Amino acid sequence: MPNCAHSEEMFQTVCGNLSAKVVDNRGKALFHSLTSDLDEIIMPVHGIEVCLVLGDIINETTDAIVNTTDFKNFQIAGVCKDILTKAGPQIQAQLKAAHVGSGQIFTTPPGGFPCKTIMHVCGERNPDVIKSLVKQIVVQCDQGCYRSVAIPAICAGQRGLNQVWWPSPF
Repeated sequence: MPNCAHSEEMFQTVCGNLSAKVVDNRGKALFHSLTSDLDEIIMPVHGIEVCLVLGDIINETTDAIVNTTDFKNFQIAGVCKDILTKAGPQIQAQLKAAHVGSGQIFTTPPGGFPCKTIMHVCGERNPDVIKSLVKQIVVQCDQGCYRSVAIPAICAGQRGLNQVWWPSPF
């Protein structure tokens, strides 16, 4: 983050902690069974508690939820459909009417989702766009005084990126 003297150190700490917990000794990703239970990895980083949750984002209770979408197809299976089903038809209508520029965040009220806001983003299957969006999400959460945010693995599902990429706001 700009103006943060410890950004690089924090980034390295998070990457090291995640690698130790989600990658085996051959460099292959380890994932728990994603049932109705949420699996989480919690790590302290410079006085901030970072929590990686493996599971269904619909079961999360956070101040902000990030919805990954292409802003066109809302009824395909996946995270977007699940979030919009829970948020309700008014939120889906707002999303359909939105004109969102590349790499921008479109924010809506939560509708029926138990959070304070939903941030809709399109990662465009582009790591640079995704990194920029994650940074914007963190800044927006800081400005909104949100204490928690649920960010799904952006572009990791249905024909997403060809590689596993752990987003970092740093």
